[in-house]
Amino acid sequence: MGGVVNHQIGAFAICGIEKDYSVGRDLAGAAGRWYFGDNQSPLQAHRFDSQAHLRLSNDQLIEQGIIIGGDADSVCRGIARWEQAGVDTLLLMLGAGNTTHEQVMRGLDILGDKVIPKFK
Repeated sequence: MGGVVNHQIGAFAICGIEKDYSVGRDLAGAAGRWYFGDNQSPLQAHRFDSQAHLRLSNDQLIEQGIIIGGDADSVCRGIARWEQAGVDTLLLMLGAGNTTHEQVMRGLDILGDKVIPKFK
């Protein structure tokens, strides 16, 4: 309609990040499971496609690229996977589920200090 071709590709991913890999991984896993149906939303009665995600371990969710989580290094690897797939704009959802404001703010600090500087 607009007559302009846009060759950019954007995506979003659930993310949890902490200084300690296992804490960030578990934070991302809990947020991902909440997003994929581990919540009380009436919509869950009609969702069938994401139920398999609820049975995966946190490590499997990260390894399969379903969520991005862990420490700064593992989050960088997760972002790089999306970049290699051709995504040039990636929105990270840090506040999904029961993630606290303090966890989000710590995550933003780590992203700003350790992750974003590694990407252009």
